[in-house]
Amino acid sequence: MKTQSSAAWSDTAAHNSGFVTANGIRLHYLDWGGLGPALILIHGGLDNAHVFDDLAPAFTDHFRVIAYDLRGHGRSDAKGPFDTTTRTKDLCGLMDRLGINKAHLAGWSLGGNDITAMASTHPERVDSIVYLEGAYDWGGPALANAFKSLPIDFLAPATAMSSLDAYREYQKSVWFPAVSDTSRFEPYVRDLVVIQSDKTVRSRMTDSVAQEVLSTVLTDRPHYTEVRSPALAIYAETFLDVRNGNPTQLAKNLDWEQKHMAPFRAAAIERVRRELPSVEIVKVPGTHKDFVFTSREHVVSAMQRFFGGTDSSLLADPGHAAADPPVAGKATASTAVGKPEVASALTLPRPAHDITVSKDGRIFMIMVDAPALVEWVNGELRAYPDTAWNDVKAPNHNHALVWPFSLRIGPDGLLWVVDTGQPGVDHGGPKFVAFDLEANAPVRSYPLSAGALTGSLYDDFRFNGRNVYFTDIGHGAIVVLNLDTGAMRRTLDGHPSTKGTRPMIVEGKELPPLFGLARTPDVDMLEVSADGRWLYYQPAAGPMSRIETRWIDDPKVSDTERGKYVQFWADTQSTGGTAIDAEGNIYASDPDKVQLLKIDPTGKISPFVADPRMLFVDEMWIDEKGFLWMPAVQLNRVLFKGELPPQLPYQVLKVQTGQKPVHR
Repeated sequence: MKTQSSAAWSDTAAHNSGFVTANGIRLHYLDWGGLGPALILIHGGLDNAHVFDDLAPAFTDHFRVIAYDLRGHGRSDAKGPFDTTTRTKDLCGLMDRLGINKAHLAGWSLGGNDITAMASTHPERVDSIVYLEGAYDWGGPALANAFKSLPIDFLAPATAMSSLDAYREYQKSVWFPAVSDTSRFEPYVRDLVVIQSDKTVRSRMTDSVAQEVLSTVLTDRPHYTEVRSPALAIYAETFLDVRNGNPTQLAKNLDWEQKHMAPFRAAAIERVRRELPSVEIVKVPGTHKDFVFTSREHVVSAMQRFFGGTDSSLLADPGHAAADPPVAGKATASTAVGKPEVASALTLPRPAHDITVSKDGRIFMIMVDAPALVEWVNGELRAYPDTAWNDVKAPNHNHALVWPFSLRIGPDGLLWVVDTGQPGVDHGGPKFVAFDLEANAPVRSYPLSAGALTGSLYDDFRFNGRNVYFTDIGHGAIVVLNLDTGAMRRTLDGHPSTKGTRPMIVEGKELPPLFGLARTPDVDMLEVSADGRWLYYQPAAGPMSRIETRWIDDPKVSDTERGKYVQFWADTQSTGGTAIDAEGNIYASDPDKVQLLKIDPTGKISPFVADPRMLFVDEMWIDEKGFLWMPAVQLNRVLFKGELPPQLPYQVLKVQTGQKPVHR
C-alpha cells in the first residue's frame, strides 16, 4: 500500500481548481479542460469532486470535463438547505458562471438525483445523463431499513481520526478494499478531512451538515417520467465488498447484500426500465464506491459507446482496453461477439427441460410431461430405458421414476437421474438412479431422503470426485452425497446465498411460484470448476456465489464456519440453466431478455448470443465438439397459460462455444 506524508504530498492531477459564486454560495470545482461539449461530473453524498480524479481524464479528448463539490461538501460553502431543488439551482449557476449553456451530466450515487432533477426541470440545458450507481430511489423506506442493519461503519469511527494514515486505512478497508494503490484516491481522502496541528484529523463536513445531507438523501425522490434526455444507467454488482478482506466481515457483507441491497437494486432497475423506457442499462463488476476504480475500463467503454453512438472508435481511450459490450435488451436475431450461430438441433412435439449427450452422441432428455425420461432415436422420443421405468403408477416406485427432475452423463459414463419424488405418492422418497448405457438398465440407486427436509425439492446436481452436490430449491442448501458410503449432509443450509429473495422475471413479467413452492426457488443452478476447486451456485433469480469445495467436502466444518468462506461471484438475475466449460466460463440463460450470457473466470458478465427462439432455456449441456445444447422449454408459456402462447414446434437449440466440456 502506498502512503504519503502530509509534508511530501501534492496534488499532481491534471486539473485546475477554482471557485465560483452561484446561487448565493461559493462552489469549488475542478476543471480538466478538454475539447468539445461540457461533461459535468457530480459526486455522491458525503463525498467530493476528487472522487472523479481517476475517471475524468479518459474523456478530455472529446469533452471539457468538470466536477464540483456540492454545497456542504468538500471545499464548497456549507450553507443549507441541501435538498435536490437547491442543488439544481447551484448547478445552473455553476454552468452560467463557467459559460456553459448545455452539458452532458454524469451523477454518482446521490448525484443521480441531481441529474434527474436537472434533466426534468431544465431539459434545454442537458444533452444526456449518465447514472453512475445513481439510478436509485434513495428516499424510499427500503434503503432506510437496510441502513439500520449496515454491517460496516458508514461514518468513520473515532479510531480512524487519529491520523491521516488511520483515516486512509479506514477508507481503504471499508470502501476501497480492491484498490491496491491508494494514491489513486489520495486527493479524495485528503479533501474529506482537515489535518489538525496534533496530526489528528477531523471531518471537513460537520456532523450537523452530514445529518442534514443524509436527511435529504432519505427523503428526496427522483421523478424519471419527466426526463426526456438520452440516459445511460451503470450499476455495480454490489453495494459493499463481498470478495476482498476478512472472511468474517465478508460473510456479514454478503448477508446484508442478499437481504437488503439485492432486492433494492432489482426494484430500482425495474422502475428505471419502466419509467425511462429508452434508458440503456449496463452492469459492471465492483462495489457502489469503488467500481469507477476497479472497473474503470468498463465504465469508460460504456460511456464512450453511449456518447459516441455505434462508432465507439471516435471516443477511444488509448490508455485502457475496451470492455465487452453491456448486457443489451431482447434481440430480434441471433447476435453475439464473434457471431456464433444458433441452430435448431431438434424439433420436439412436447417441451424438454433437461438434456445430456453421451460421448458417442446419444441424446437423453427430461420432458415436462410423461413419459419424462426419454432418448432421441431416429427422430423420435422413446421412453428410457423403457415404459415401465416411466410409469408413475407402478406398484413399486423403487423401480420407476415418479418425478425425474434433472439428468446428466456422469464422469463414469453412466446416465444419472434425480427423481425428486412427488408429495402424496408412496414412492419411498427421492432417489438418485444410474443407468448403464450399454445394458440400458439401472445399475445403481441411492435413496436421498436422509438429506431432505419437509418441503425439500432436489433439483440439479454435479459430481466432484466421490461426492455429488445437489441443490435443494425448496429449503435452500447444498446437499452432499458420498457415492462410496451413501452418507448425506446438508451444507450452507439456509445461508443467505442459497435463499431465493428476488422474483423470477421472464419475458418482462414476474413468474408465479413454481413446483408448488411458496416463493422463488432457492439455490437452483450449480457448477464445479474443471479442477474441482470451486463450486458456483445461485438461486433461480440470482445472484451467483462461489465457495471452495474443500469447505463443502469437510464434514468436520460447521455450517456457521463454512458460511464465512462464501464469496459473491456475479450479479446474475433470473436464470433458466447454466453450463461450464473447461476454461471456467459459465454460460447462463437469461429468460427475461431471451439471451445467453457468459460469465468469465473473473466473474464478469457479458452477452454471448441472443436469439428469439431461446425461450426459457433450461438445463444445458456442452458436448465433446464444444456445442452447447439448449432446451427451450418455454416454462412460463407452458405452465402458466396467458397472453403468451407456446411457440411451436418446441425446440432444442445449439451453439458452438469453441471450448472443451467439463463433465462433473
